Amino acid sequence: MKKVFLTLSFLAMSLTFAQVTPEFDKRLKDNQLTFDYPKSFENVPVIENAQMPYDFAIKMPNKDFEVRYRIVQALEGKNITAKDIDAYTLIAASNIGGVNKANRIMTLSSNDVKNEFNADFGSVTITEVKGDFTKNKYKYCYLVTLAKDKVATVYIMYLGNNVQEFRSLMDPIINSLKFK
Repeated sequence: MKKVFLTLSFLAMSLTFAQVTPEFDKRLKDNQLTFDYPKSFENVPVIENAQMPYDFAIKMPNKDFEVRYRIVQALEGKNITAKDIDAYTLIAASNIGGVNKANRIMTLSSNDVKNEFNADFGSVTITEVKGDFTKNKYKYCYLVTLAKDKVATVYIMYLGNNVQEFRSLMDPIINSLKFK
């Protein structure tokens, strides 16, 4: 009886922990990435959209805060630069929120992205969300673009309705995805 109870307990515990989908797990492995699933988050379905397709999404329950991940494998033989990543970030932000002169791209320090994400390049911006990207559920996107030369470019989209809350909501999960 004790063994049955223990087995059922472990089974119940394993079911309560959310996990990445098999498709996203394969994309991670194929692109030399690791993902530590953040506690207190849950998977949400991917919304098909033409603006900014993505591979996987998680949400903080009881908060208007969602994180979407898109992984783009590097083109064979193509070197990238910090300027390329800034351009990719601007294009992605324009896809998410339309062309906006207010979009300022901040290039991240190569030392910081190396130490935090094991990436070579990174940049960030904040944009308003328009169109079908969130089905009018979120107003703002804090977009982080990371790249490892000759491996992949990753877009991490933090979505919410209150820009002032982004930092505190992002803190526990900012380093969930990293290059190996």
